[in-house]
Amino acid sequence: MSKISVLLISPSEAFRSRVEEFLFDKWDTRYSIEFIQDLNEDIPESDVALLDTSALPEQAIDFLAKSNFQLAPRPIILLVNQEPEGEVEYRTVKSLTADFLVKSRMTSSGLHNTIRYALETNNLKLELEQQQKRYSSLFYNAIEPAFFLDHEFTITGLNDAFLEVFKISKRLALGKEFFTFVKSGSSRKQLISRLRELKSGSIDQQVRFSIDENGVEFLGRLKLSLIRESVMHEGQLSNRIIAYHGTLINISHEERLNAVRKKSEKIAMTYRLARTMAHEIRNPLTNVNLAVDQLKEETNAIGDFEMYFDIIERCTKRIDGILSQLLSSSEQQVFKRTNFDVIALFKEVVKAIKDRSRLEGVELTAQYAITEAFLDGDVEKLRIAFTNLFTNALESMDKESKIIQSRVSLDANYVRIEVEDNGLGMDQQQLESLFDPFFTSKSSGVGLGLTSTQTIISEHQGEIEVESEKGVGSTFSIYLPIDG
Repeated sequence: MSKISVLLISPSEAFRSRVEEFLFDKWDTRYSIEFIQDLNEDIPESDVALLDTSALPEQAIDFLAKSNFQLAPRPIILLVNQEPEGEVEYRTVKSLTADFLVKSRMTSSGLHNTIRYALETNNLKLELEQQQKRYSSLFYNAIEPAFFLDHEFTITGLNDAFLEVFKISKRLALGKEFFTFVKSGSSRKQLISRLRELKSGSIDQQVRFSIDENGVEFLGRLKLSLIRESVMHEGQLSNRIIAYHGTLINISHEERLNAVRKKSEKIAMTYRLARTMAHEIRNPLTNVNLAVDQLKEETNAIGDFEMYFDIIERCTKRIDGILSQLLSSSEQQVFKRTNFDVIALFKEVVKAIKDRSRLEGVELTAQYAITEAFLDGDVEKLRIAFTNLFTNALESMDKESKIIQSRVSLDANYVRIEVEDNGLGMDQQQLESLFDPFFTSKSSGVGLGLTSTQTIISEHQGEIEVESEKGVGSTFSIYLPIDG
């Protein structure tokens, strides 16, 4: 067993001898002693310090309040001439030192036990401080926003992730009521009511948060837990709520993916129905064509008969063309996964589209903030998706000055591809129906181009967003996850 090193600070050689006698006579194998007469000397390392108040230039409490860092982190045992006077002085001495001993009453066993107690207490204190630092580090460095609230739901502590999510400074956030970040309405009132009624455990629910006054918001999962304190009230021990600890997770991305997944399922079902109907319509249509051919032979297709037969043939041919287009658009292609440079693919699409845009008098530009970005996906499917965006932009033009701008950039682990036009634009009702199967505002087509585009992007674990203003134009933004 290694010896406990003791540092004695005292101006008295006689007192030094007395301390050595107390420790060595009975505990010789357990201790080693270093001795200095005042704190102006070099202070050697030790496990514990015995500080004689006679060595201090001022009152012990005043000195310790200012200068006990000189002996930290070792525990300090104060050796006093008399006990502290009054409750306040006693508590102050106990808060600044590990313990104290009255020199005139000091015994060998008493000194030994005090040193042992001081070391055990100090080790426990250091361990608690270390744990506190670890928990504090976990709190402040957590990826998810975390915070503390007092019993009135005022923010008393938060981490950097919280500040980043809500775009607010720490100075402005501290002291702010937490529910100002929750979107106003019945859900906010219900949440406050539920928290006030909460007596134990925690709550875990989805909450829509508001980031700023411009209407920017997100859906989050909020977890709030109670922090209690045991207090004695009228002779009864009770646990009162003193604070709350909470975390929140932005699940908007998850919500959007679920929405896309549901829409994909709906689209798949619509495609199946469309293919079934196309085949069911084509069968009697074939019979109509055969019947017309037979009637032509029997009537020699003269006079008014010829005109009527021509009308029937044109209409059936038109119907057959629409059915062929419908079947082709709704056909489910096998996903052929390869690793490829999506920037190179996009450049190929831009080059192909430029021929058509030049013929239609449309100015097409492309800007690339990155030179390459690799992902696992289906090259031909993404080619179709990109082409559909440009086709949609070209077909929305009705101005003299026709401009399409495309941009490629990096957004975290996603490549962002934007196609912006100054075409007709869309109102809110059109935006809400934009990706629905068979929705179209054009005179031609079956309304499956953008539906197909969204399905392809979803198959690549990506997202597609649209911003549009009637009479101004539209911007389509595609986000695709790339290799890390």
